[in-house]
Amino acid sequence: MNVHGAGNSQAWGNIRPEQGDMNAREARHAARETARPSAVDAAVADGEGGGARGVIRLLQEGHFKGVADVRLRINFFDELQAAGAANAARTLDSGVQGLIDTLGKTSEGPLAALLGTDDMTADDLTALADGFKQDAEEILAQFRSGETDLNGALDALEAALMSLAEPAVPAAEPAAEPSTEPAADQAADTIPEMAADIAAEAEAPVENTEDLSTTITAAAQDQEGIESTDQPADTPGPSAYDLLRTELTKLMADLRKSVTDTQALPPLSPPRGNGQAYSKFLEIYNTLIGGGVTEPATGAAAEPVAEPLDVLV
Repeated sequence: MNVHGAGNSQAWGNIRPEQGDMNAREARHAARETARPSAVDAAVADGEGGGARGVIRLLQEGHFKGVADVRLRINFFDELQAAGAANAARTLDSGVQGLIDTLGKTSEGPLAALLGTDDMTADDLTALADGFKQDAEEILAQFRSGETDLNGALDALEAALMSLAEPAVPAAEPAAEPSTEPAADQAADTIPEMAADIAAEAEAPVENTEDLSTTITAAAQDQEGIESTDQPADTPGPSAYDLLRTELTKLMADLRKSVTDTQALPPLSPPRGNGQAYSKFLEIYNTLIGGGVTEPATGAAAEPVAEPLDVLV
């Protein structure tokens, strides 16, 4: 008695016209993969209060494999995008609040590096932290209202954050009033200076060497200048603004990464068998996400393809 044929006659009728060139093992495997999403949907619907919500949770946790993984990402694409956006918004809120708290610790946070620089006082650092807090809350309000998207909000936050590491521009001094005194005669001042230079050169000692060449001994101040060039100049260390800029760059990079990670799904699982159906669904999924090419994970080993078998009709 053929128990497999009795239980799957309808599935075979549906799959064989499309997979006529596949061998028996591959066709059975394709039938199982095709039926799997609906079976999982039914199981989840009976469980945690709604199939869509349960499937999204399982997708985010990476429970599905093969064709089922790609098909469910296509079927629930809008729901997955909405869930990712909600997670990113929550992460952005908490991340910005973390930045505000970190900068508010003016005695031990990143802004403490500026204390004493350009006559910076503790009150000045508090004013900087308060200014960033106002800017950040305004950016978040624009993001919540839809006035700016997630990337725009992150870029605006980065600009506001990095502006803290820019030295204050001193106020411009008033222009000097033009002098009413007559200009000095520059030619009269230049002639005595030229005469003094000529006299100094005439007094420089000259020695005749054995090969009748003439050696001119450099003045003392010139020799000191020559010797000083042989010693490496001291390289100045990073300024307080450089140290602050480095710390703020790291804080912003951590915030961007945490927001991005909350939006991402686990890597796609690899196909099973020859992956013909998988490739078709993968092409559709890549179109949905904007044309980017998503490759399946390579860590898991693919199921080996069996040798072709003779099919009795």
